[in-house]
Amino acid sequence: MPNIEIHGKGIVEAKQVRELIRSALSDAAYGDEVVTTLYKTNVADSRSRSAPFLRIYVDADCSFLESLLNLLSALLGWDIEVVTLIKFVPATTSSH
Repeated sequence: MPNIEIHGKGIVEAKQVRELIRSALSDAAYGDEVVTTLYKTNVADSRSRSAPFLRIYVDADCSFLESLLNLLSALLGWDIEVVTLIKFVPATTSSH
C-alpha cells in the first residue's frame, strides 16, 4: 500500500492537492491501494522559493510504481522522493 505524503503546503492547499491525486487515481486499477498523508510543512529551496514535494513510501515489489510516478509527475510536476520499505504489515481488522 503506497503512502503518498504531501509536503510543502499548508493544510488547505495540501487537501486540494490530495483531492487532485485522488481524482487522478480514481481511474487507475491500483487507485484503491494508495493512501495519502498530509503534512503542514514549509519547504523552501536555497533561495527561499517554495519547493513542495511528494514522498512515497512503497514496498520493494510494488508492481505499479512507475505508473504511479508517471501519473504524479504529469499531474503536479513536483519533486518526488521514493522510500522503499523493508516490510509492510497490513491491518488485520478494518479501523474505518
